[in-house]
Amino acid sequence: MGTSPKTGLKGGDSPPLLWSIASVVLLVATFGFAVVGGSDSNLFGFFSGSLLGTANLAAFLVADNKLRAARRYSDWSVSPRKVLPWVALASWSLGVWNAFFWALEMTRP
Repeated sequence: MGTSPKTGLKGGDSPPLLWSIASVVLLVATFGFAVVGGSDSNLFGFFSGSLLGTANLAAFLVADNKLRAARRYSDWSVSPRKVLPWVALASWSLGVWNAFFWALEMTRP
């Protein structure tokens, strides 16, 4: 194993921690918007879950692929590359849930 240019430690580069944490934060925020309810809250839940959750997954995969291409990659024991698509799917599902209730609120007389 090589030495990481960023940290000087042996073991290579690790998965992008920022994007991993952001995925979990978006999931929690989307769930919070679903619990609170209301027109504005459901709209923000849709944007945070369906749009930002999917964009965050794409950004994580791009950053992860760049690190893997350097051939000095040291993955964690539980690979975020396998976990984060499920987190993004849960965020997207909660975003759709929020969109449904937002549309329901908007169509009520």
